Order: sequence, then C-alpha cells, then structure tokens
Amino acid sequence: MEFTANSSTRFLNTTLNDLSLRDGLLIAAIVRGANAIIPGGGDMILEGDRVIVVAKSLFLEDLNDILK
Repeated sequence: MEFTANSSTRFLNTTLNDLSLRDGLLIAAIVRGANAIIPGGGDMILEGDRVIVVAKSLFLEDLNDILK
C-alpha cells in the first residue's frame, strides 16, 4: 500500500524507532521527491513523503493506521 504523509499525519518528524507500529507491518520505502529511501530506525517521515507499507492481512485506511 502507498500513502502520502500530510499535515494530518500524527507522527511527522518522528524517527521510525520511536513509533509503536502494528505487528505484521513493514515500512518498506519512503519516496521523497525523486529519491527512494529504504528506511532504517533513524529515518523520519516528512510531510509530502510517499510511504510504501507492506502489511500482513491488515486493512489500512490512512497512514495513521500503522500505529498500535
């Protein structure tokens, strides 16, 4: 699934290490402008980023749904 981070994304500018992600979920890539980032724990999601999420049988309506 792909989502675009916007001003209503609750965890902008927070490192991935500091997020409590749901089980069975992987942030596979962050696309920032023309650059694709394979994220590590120190990366952050910024407004306007496209976020590629892989989820094991979860229904996600928007980017905020990745949190526990």
